Amino acid sequence: MLATANTCVAAWDSRTRGAGSWLDRVGVVGAASTATGGVSRDGIAGRPGPEARVPTCRWGEVRRSCQRRATRLLARSVTAGAAGLREPAPDPRRSGIPVGVPLRSAAQPTPLRTRNYRLYFSGQLISVPGTWLQTVAQAWLVLELSASGSALGVTVALQTVPVLVLGAWTGSVADAVDKRKLLVATQATQGVLALVLGILALTGVVQLWMVWVLAFCLGTTRAFDTPTRQAFVSELVQGPSLPRAIGINSTVVSAARMIGPAAGGAIIALFGVGVCFLLNAASFLGPLVALLAMDVTKLYRPEARAARAPGAVRAGLRYVKRRRDLLVPLLMMAIIGTLAYEFQVSIPLMAHSAFHLGATGFGLLYAAMGAGAVVSGVTLAGKVPGRVRTLVISAAAFGVA
Repeated sequence: MLATANTCVAAWDSRTRGAGSWLDRVGVVGAASTATGGVSRDGIAGRPGPEARVPTCRWGEVRRSCQRRATRLLARSVTAGAAGLREPAPDPRRSGIPVGVPLRSAAQPTPLRTRNYRLYFSGQLISVPGTWLQTVAQAWLVLELSASGSALGVTVALQTVPVLVLGAWTGSVADAVDKRKLLVATQATQGVLALVLGILALTGVVQLWMVWVLAFCLGTTRAFDTPTRQAFVSELVQGPSLPRAIGINSTVVSAARMIGPAAGGAIIALFGVGVCFLLNAASFLGPLVALLAMDVTKLYRPEARAARAPGAVRAGLRYVKRRRDLLVPLLMMAIIGTLAYEFQVSIPLMAHSAFHLGATGFGLLYAAMGAGAVVSGVTLAGKVPGRVRTLVISAAAFGVA
């Protein structure tokens, strides 16, 4: 602004010096000729007489006025800078910026700036590795009780079929109720189930049918917990921070798949399977404390919750059927999940029966899958387009592997 003021004054100086002599010859003539009816006193039109040379403009006053205006502009600029104000964004039509091209902000939004999401994130860091502790310990316990692959398959089925059958309905339930309160109930229930299984294992009274009953109860609880937990993220953050929050959650799950099984194998080898169940039960205290400590007034909730209208599940299925971009990935996940996601049975059987590994080796086999997920997530996130073709190639590579 100071440079602009100096330029303004210098421009006025140059104009006044050049225009002053010209007006002395022309401007005053006009004034004199106007006073004498268009003819000067010496009788020649357009040529003033000596006594007609009266100045019509005081250029010194004009120069001083310009200097005062420039001083006021400079003072305003200094005041605005001290107040921490910013100049308005330039008009794209005047600055040459193409209209419609978004400008990158200096600071990308991060969900970790939101207190509620930080609490949720901290709870997940504690709870998700504990879940993988129980996954490894439960498979090892079933093999110790029966040494049967069929028994292990039944255990996994009892834990996953409720999610498959009830998933669509429980999702509609999550939309109609308080998600935070529902998560408190599901997290507490999972903690109690893990505690019961840990006590049964430590006391030595556990039997296979007990594991099956607890696995079915755990699967039913997860049928409510999983869709609610995924939808609850949209109440913690919104806007550009939401995709980043989802990405952070995926990274936490992938990292837990690497840390949890490796730690679980070591704990089983040192202390037994019962300690893994107790540690998982204790890990649910993290999300419970986080959920209870959240500020409910700062949750992004709709003014009116969605009503549980009859036929909501069928309406959702019809909507997916009309959307090819949703139908194809869901069908692919259904086929791959049914035919290829058998690692919860195949990895324990290979470690126990084929390779005759101990609990530590069994945990490392699980951890290898988690390590691959972390590496691919870090290296490929945001670089591979989310297209149907990409999904098909990924599915084919998964089948070859």
